Amino acid sequence: MKRITAIILLLSAGLPTRAQADRAAVGAPPGAVAGPRVPATSPAIPPAPGAVEGRIAEFALLLTGNNEPHARLVGARELLTMESRSAWERLAGVLRSPESAAKLAVCQAVAATNLSRPLLLEPLIEQTGADSVALREAAAAALSRYRSPALIDRLARMAADVRSPLAQRQTCIMALGGLGDDKRAIAALIELLGDRNPEIVATALDKIDDSSDVDLPDAGSARRWWEENAALEPSAWLLRRNEQLRSRLRRTEAENGQLASRLLASLRSAYQAAPETERERLLLDLMNDPLAGVRGLGVGLVNAMITDRRPVPPGVARRVLSMTLDASPDVRRTAAAVLGDLRDRSTTPALTAALSQEVDGRVRAALVSALGRIGGGEALSVVRARLDDASPLVVAEAAQALGSLADPNVLPREVVEEIADDLLRRYERVEAGQDVLLEAVLSAMARMSGLATQARPWHARFRSAFQEQVSADRPPGVRRAAIRGLSACQVTDPAADAGETAALLRRLSEDPSAMVRLAVVEALGRCGRSPADLNALAARLDPVRESEEPVRQKAWDSTLRVARNLPIDEQFALAAEYFRREDKTSLERHVELLTQLERRLAERPAPPPGALREGLPAALARAHALLGRHETAAAYYEQSSRALAAAEREAEATSALTDAAEELLAARNYEAVFGLLERARTESNGRTIRVDYGAVAERLEAVLTALTGQQDVHAAAELAELIGSRLGDDAALSADQRIGLEKARQRALEALRASATQPAAEPNGS
Repeated sequence: MKRITAIILLLSAGLPTRAQADRAAVGAPPGAVAGPRVPATSPAIPPAPGAVEGRIAEFALLLTGNNEPHARLVGARELLTMESRSAWERLAGVLRSPESAAKLAVCQAVAATNLSRPLLLEPLIEQTGADSVALREAAAAALSRYRSPALIDRLARMAADVRSPLAQRQTCIMALGGLGDDKRAIAALIELLGDRNPEIVATALDKIDDSSDVDLPDAGSARRWWEENAALEPSAWLLRRNEQLRSRLRRTEAENGQLASRLLASLRSAYQAAPETERERLLLDLMNDPLAGVRGLGVGLVNAMITDRRPVPPGVARRVLSMTLDASPDVRRTAAAVLGDLRDRSTTPALTAALSQEVDGRVRAALVSALGRIGGGEALSVVRARLDDASPLVVAEAAQALGSLADPNVLPREVVEEIADDLLRRYERVEAGQDVLLEAVLSAMARMSGLATQARPWHARFRSAFQEQVSADRPPGVRRAAIRGLSACQVTDPAADAGETAALLRRLSEDPSAMVRLAVVEALGRCGRSPADLNALAARLDPVRESEEPVRQKAWDSTLRVARNLPIDEQFALAAEYFRREDKTSLERHVELLTQLERRLAERPAPPPGALREGLPAALARAHALLGRHETAAAYYEQSSRALAAAEREAEATSALTDAAEELLAARNYEAVFGLLERARTESNGRTIRVDYGAVAERLEAVLTALTGQQDVHAAAELAELIGSRLGDDAALSADQRIGLEKARQRALEALRASATQPAAEPNGS
């Protein structure tokens, strides 16, 4: 039994080994053997501080960037193994950030090493209350590396605290199980066998069983086993029982993990290689397998079909529905998630029946989530009833589902008002410490507020709840949900707000929590209107004042949203504030604002004011030129030239045309230069744009001379030929300009002929 359990646990974990992560990070094939690595410890001569900081920055980017999980794990492990407090502080900062994927990698890295950095202990303990199941499990494994009586006592208190969320208590129990080398950890688990919550008892019994050398099917047998072993001296406990057991388990887990991995890889490959006509049968075989891990693979393949937008055969869908009663909680949970994705309302009665008899809180939560996604009157009533479930995890999922189902634009008014009352009553009953549940209820209320297209009677009551929970003494996740709710209420009912929400958001934009700041800048994008709102967002764009890249990016997205609501002249002025020649990021933002304004003007039935019609293309041309986008800049200079000519500003139109020619020369698009000159000589809206051939000729001569001097003979010859064939005798040039240009042409052509007659270089330079 333990052998099968080990296989399932390893299948669900799916963590790469250090060698696998290294191979993946450098793109080596999965079967390749990793070569020797440079040790992660410091060399005999410590590197310079700047070099250390550079390595920290590189590994931090690998950890927090948009990378694959194995790459994140490499970044976390390298920071962990560095002998640098700055590196560990960076990891602690990640654990306290909103980046779930990065936090998961940090926990996995700690769990995979023997490096229990004290600086990470407190942030790891905080992860026991995370929303993500995977993150909580990884945090428990990481905490098992911190072997201290003080930690055991703390985890024991947290696990026994009935005020804490069930998921957090279970995570503490898992961590205690990992610390089973110490008798005190097992003693704490034995105490939990008397807890009133059967899920706590089951989790504690499972961890005691893992740490024993016999099967313990119930609490009574576990207590008897403890009575026989509790008097052992710590050294005897470690030598006679624990170490022998753990050595055997490690060997068994390694062997079974390899076998299970090969089995699943083989089954997956066989399924993917099978003809389409055989796949349904193979899928049903997998889902009927005696091994839970194989059944889980089958359900996972069904989920992949949905992701790929392929139809799920009716027989397969029926089998997935029956798996909501599977013996494995993991399989039941996955099956429920797949049924939620299928959104077939005919499955509602079966899901409701499964929910009524489900004992695992995580599975009940998955079933409630599925019903919420499926929708319909029957599902709605079942989900509403689960607001009174014994598990806070289930209540949180029910609240989230109601937030999506209670669309005021779809459901009858009275039903929506009843759901609003349900959520408000549940909000008032949330107990102290149930922060995850509180966040879920607030998020549901915020979503309802956002779905409404006009003010509703319950908006004022929701707004009061949001204002109450935005206080600085609330957890960041709760405040984030409240901030989103306030902004949704403001957008739906701006008359009742009078600018209060935006003023509050501006004050919160400097909050110490990155999660809160991210929610603030996102909310300002929805309800910001004033220059003060733009100033608050601008502060979050400054890397000196805002260290978190996600906050800076969201602040810019919100700046664009607020700018769309400004009068066009104010938007043009805002764009000008970002024109900084030496700052590429500011120039890019300058272009984004101008391009957004350009689209807005194109959508207007009336032509833009003359100043904008003539100035906007010139501003875009100048910015693109500074960014090195020469052909784009040339197109905008030509557009500007036409607008200036239409406004009878002939000298400026001619200058803009010359600038366009210069940008095309910089882009080495010589053919386009002469096309530009020919278009300028034709009538455009009844007006010919005058060409300053003298200025163009000077630039042509300079480019031609430079190309010849650089021995770029083919490009020089191409330009020389075009000058001869396309410039035309009617071009207004002085005699000296024609002579200079002709001499440059001849030098370019002679250089081409000379290069054609030179002998090829001999081998070895002889």
